[in-house]
Amino acid sequence: MRRRSVHRMRMQRQEHYVRFIRVAAMAAVAGLALAGAVLAGIMIYDAPGMQIAHIYVRGCDAAIAEEVLVNAEPYRGKNIVAADLRSLRSLIESNAWIERAVIRRKYPDALSIAVSVRTARAVIALDEPYLVDEHGIVFTRASGRYADLPVVCGLTRADFEQDPAAAEKMIHDGLQIVAALQMNALPLDENVRITCSHELGCTLQTEPRGPEIYLGFDDYQYKLSALPRMLADLRSRGLSARSIYLQSQERAFVKIDQDSVRTQAAGRTAGADVST
Repeated sequence: MRRRSVHRMRMQRQEHYVRFIRVAAMAAVAGLALAGAVLAGIMIYDAPGMQIAHIYVRGCDAAIAEEVLVNAEPYRGKNIVAADLRSLRSLIESNAWIERAVIRRKYPDALSIAVSVRTARAVIALDEPYLVDEHGIVFTRASGRYADLPVVCGLTRADFEQDPAAAEKMIHDGLQIVAALQMNALPLDENVRITCSHELGCTLQTEPRGPEIYLGFDDYQYKLSALPRMLADLRSRGLSARSIYLQSQERAFVKIDQDSVRTQAAGRTAGADVST
């Protein structure tokens, strides 16, 4: 019995010893692997061929590309692996004209920057004129350079503070009218004024002394598709309108300008009901 106990103790010691050797070997291998990874990282970080030498910008005009390059210039010469591209993207997107920037590493030494630029679709008249993009986002102050865009009126800063959802809806309505004008080959410049009202809907004026065109709410494209034919019909009669109430594509109530009536034969009356 005693010999068996001694033999069992020896076997247990051997098992503990073997287990210790295995653990130590695994730890040594892991340590060597970690040291190798650290050494490789240091070599990569310090490698001359891994320094950013080229920066390419696409998706924008020369002026915006130049600003993007100015923001990215401090990254030139830095290690391409360690470069903080998230911070660079935030810096580039701080430009109000840039909707989104995508930055990619092009190993071994280049950065590729693709930017999406906002398209100004209208000017919104607040306390100052601002530009609105195709998504209805008010993104920067307007300048004389963009005076050829249609103007959306009727909103104030208070509207955005008190009921932002309603204010956004009015902007989107204005953009729908802009799109409908473009589709029907109607004017799109600073003489086009779209006035939005919570109570009356939208009113359109396409020239400084042109008629006020009441569009009400919704279906703007459907309603405006009748406008070119209606204006052509009035011109063929030598008349001009003071106001037009577009309630549908088929019919509209037109108030005739009295000055144009005086030049016509008797029988022309203001407030004619014109069928299209």
